[in-house]
Amino acid sequence: DRANGKPAEVSASIADLIADLDSDEYAARKKATRALIQSGNKAVTQLTTAAEDGSLEVRIRVSRILRELYTGAQEDTTIDAAELALETLAESDSRPLSARANRGLNSNYERRKQRALAQIKRLGGGINYLDAKDWRFDPNKEQIAYIVLGSGWKGGDVRLKYVRRLSRLEILYLSGKGET
Repeated sequence: DRANGKPAEVSASIADLIADLDSDEYAARKKATRALIQSGNKAVTQLTTAAEDGSLEVRIRVSRILRELYTGAQEDTTIDAAELALETLAESDSRPLSARANRGLNSNYERRKQRALAQIKRLGGGINYLDAKDWRFDPNKEQIAYIVLGSGWKGGDVRLKYVRRLSRLEILYLSGKGET
């Protein structure tokens, strides 16, 4: 069924697919889940709203879809959107929803860290790693000693979100005025 060049599952509207996440039929829920994953970035905003307002079944499925988009997507825009959606849901007043979103983010910490470090470097932040002389040094992994955001920082306050994504960061130095 490729009349319009798209798989039948993706040709349904995002809203209809999200409604099907709460269908009484398991096959419809499964099909909608797959189609929403295939929809990628186009579905993220509506999925976030559905997770905040939907039933337990919808919340569980949306969390899974967002995790799948975050870990499986190839396009940076989809990965960024899914990560931001998971961060939004992690701040939810709903403890189960918040916990699911946090699990999705924490289970992908290395990916999250590498993406955040790349952005911090791009925006003029300095990243300093532990060396063999430091008592905390582990030769089996790259460890951040500290990050410096100085006068060369071009991210302003808004892009401090990249530093926030480094939840295991122990030391951050701020110096100079930077860009606000």
